[in-house]
Amino acid sequence: MTRCTRRRSGRRWRRHSPRYSAAPLRQLVDEGRERDPKTGQYGSLDDSEAAIVCLAMPEPDRRTQLTDEALAELRKVAPVAGESMLFEDRCRHWPVPPTMLPHPITAKGAAPILIVNNTRDPATPIEEARTAAERITNSALLTNDADGHGVFGKGPCVNNVTARYLLNGTLPDKGISCSDNALPAHTSKPPLG
Repeated sequence: MTRCTRRRSGRRWRRHSPRYSAAPLRQLVDEGRERDPKTGQYGSLDDSEAAIVCLAMPEPDRRTQLTDEALAELRKVAPVAGESMLFEDRCRHWPVPPTMLPHPITAKGAAPILIVNNTRDPATPIEEARTAAERITNSALLTNDADGHGVFGKGPCVNNVTARYLLNGTLPDKGISCSDNALPAHTSKPPLG
């Protein structure tokens, strides 16, 4: 076991000790990539997601991905996490031409659609949710003034509006907004009423 020479709060820390194990992080990554703990084999989620993204990405967008030189530089400055951020770069060399071209989606004739989004979501920006709500007929946008990805379970306003929609198909009034933040773990069970 390698000892770390720094002290914190008068204690010597050990690198790779069970107390500071990376095992929980590894488990999350394995679950996200559908790894079978018995065989060590990964599922097809990454490959199928790449196929879906690349087949929907127009040729000009594929060519504007990172150059080989920029990719080499990223690997140099961020050898551990850098390449994991390049999901869509795989499309640069995707051998099949795109089959879906961008087009407006209105969902005409669909059942009511509730779009729920945090105002500061790094994965699905609020602007995209607003655009979707404008384009999709028979929809409503519920915005939550909060950070992060994932809204349901953040608090009573979001939970009640979403539960009403899921249980009764009832859309809220246009322009509804909440200011819920994540609840503490012991009170995070969403209401169903």
